[in-house]
Amino acid sequence: MKILLVLILATALLACSKKDTDLVLSCNGSNVVTSEDSSMVTDETRKYIFENKKLENYNCDWSSKTIVCYATNDSPENRSRSHLVYDIRTGSFTELNSIRASANNHLINRAVFVGHCESPIFHYM
Repeated sequence: MKILLVLILATALLACSKKDTDLVLSCNGSNVVTSEDSSMVTDETRKYIFENKKLENYNCDWSSKTIVCYATNDSPENRSRSHLVYDIRTGSFTELNSIRASANNHLINRAVFVGHCESPIFHYM
């Protein structure tokens, strides 16, 4: 009985010790990839790991209702833009990635992921 009580207390302590600035999202949804001459839709599961309110390669702004992140990558040939929005209250998630030609702003590739995310109580980073 003591062992069970210790396990319950340890589990509760671990569950409550997650920092407010860290978040792991497991997202299920659909990804639509559009290129110059084709379009493809796939169902996907994605994992996003925020540490200290940061997502790797993104700049993020947090509020009580949403997390909004963006990234840019420009080269002489292409311009890449990525945006993601997570609604904390509903779990809705959208990520948009686009690549355009630098010279004429012609769309080369666009990927849109729309899904729903959950944050597990226990996670391993």
